[in-house]
Amino acid sequence: MPIDYSKWDNVGASSDEGSASHSEDDGLTTFGESGGGINMGFDRNDALGPAFVPPGASKAERELIRRGVDYEWDGNWIRTGAGKNIIVHPDDDCESYSPVIFTEDPETFVPDPAKFDDGRVRKFGLYDPPSLAQDDMMAFMSRTMGASSKQFMYCDFMRSKDQPRSDKPGELPDVQFMELLMKRKDEYISSPEVEARLHSTYVIKIELVECEKYVWRRVRVPSGIDLPKFHDQVIVPVMGWSRAYHGYVFEDPVDGTQVGPVKNSGYIDMMHVGMHFGKLMEDTGYPLAAMLKKEGDAIYYLYDLGDGWRHRIVLEEVVPEEEDVTLVDGAGGCPPEDSNGLEDKGCGGYAELLEMVRRGSNKAKVKATLKEVSRTAINYSKPWAGGPPLPFRPLEYNLNYHRSLLNMIVTGPSVKKIRTHPVEGECFKESMRECSNCGSRLKTLSRCLGCKKVWYCSRDCQVANWKEHKIECKAAQKKSKTKKK
Repeated sequence: MPIDYSKWDNVGASSDEGSASHSEDDGLTTFGESGGGINMGFDRNDALGPAFVPPGASKAERELIRRGVDYEWDGNWIRTGAGKNIIVHPDDDCESYSPVIFTEDPETFVPDPAKFDDGRVRKFGLYDPPSLAQDDMMAFMSRTMGASSKQFMYCDFMRSKDQPRSDKPGELPDVQFMELLMKRKDEYISSPEVEARLHSTYVIKIELVECEKYVWRRVRVPSGIDLPKFHDQVIVPVMGWSRAYHGYVFEDPVDGTQVGPVKNSGYIDMMHVGMHFGKLMEDTGYPLAAMLKKEGDAIYYLYDLGDGWRHRIVLEEVVPEEEDVTLVDGAGGCPPEDSNGLEDKGCGGYAELLEMVRRGSNKAKVKATLKEVSRTAINYSKPWAGGPPLPFRPLEYNLNYHRSLLNMIVTGPSVKKIRTHPVEGECFKESMRECSNCGSRLKTLSRCLGCKKVWYCSRDCQVANWKEHKIECKAAQKKSKTKKK
């Protein structure tokens, strides 16, 4: 509800010398003797700076004024930010939000790497306030719980389908800012700059962070490969992860773009997205070439949002386009799914095990760990290709096995877990969709806007196939119009 400012619009200071009077011309309250005084009136759309907090100000107003942020009222909501495109609830204390969303315009914002300790931009450039840095776990958990409670201010969780929508924006202020940045990124993906990079082959190196010396893969992939297929049909088989088992996120360290399986995703660990990332862009339709631009560029790939297996993907070379995906070389065994058998989860725990194996120390403990992983980790106990359990050998890489696995998965359908049903169990979606001209199934595909039945990997392929497709396309459009009538 709007704040009732009438209770202080005409506040007066009574004394023996003078009284308060209200000027109808300027809307200000005048204090002092008749004929002179100091104007102390307040209009809630005026910016009075951090030194003055009006009586009756909402929680949001108090924090915005403290930060020196300009704002204005729009009905029941407060609009703020450089472009007044961030909507804030009056009862939101706004303490946990990055200052970026209040001071920068998302239409022009470029993140500053200096704001991040390692120069790697995260969360679309929305760095955390120092008092709420994620390495302070208690503060991080407090902020997460606070954000969950604030969702009810901004979202219509209890609205039924037959009820009209309210004026709630639907997302927290920081996520609103991210969504505006995502619109800019969508435009960039379809730009001529990205289109020009879609017809090459990338030689990339995939390294497991903290274990780079021991665990890495070198692969040749199409530059235009769609990120969901890059995850499912390239990274998973060459690394040795279990297919359609855990969620993932691609991160661009240049501008903090975060991309992952947003739509129809049944990976249970994607529940952590809100806590760690705030918001992701949908990865379907997002080509690798939109992230890796030139030799030496690097991006990050997080697999399993619970355990946090972080990979660094480096573009080593750009070569003429090839049809196949090729596993060139590799080293080190894939970590166990769910960190089974490890004392600590994630890259740090695996790095400790690799060092023990390399030094030959704690032999009894290492032997027990290797046996436990082979027995319980799903990527070793139940390999996707079938057959008996695989032996877990952390410092070895079976190049021929993974080449065969890659070839089998690349030539087959892409797979995605779409839900986990309590009765039906896990449900998967398989797709053999391909470009109607060149037959590519790995690249980003766009549907024909006419018939909406065929797909193409590029404008060039659509033009090349038009003579063959136009009769079918026009017939489909005519049939669709007839049905609508």
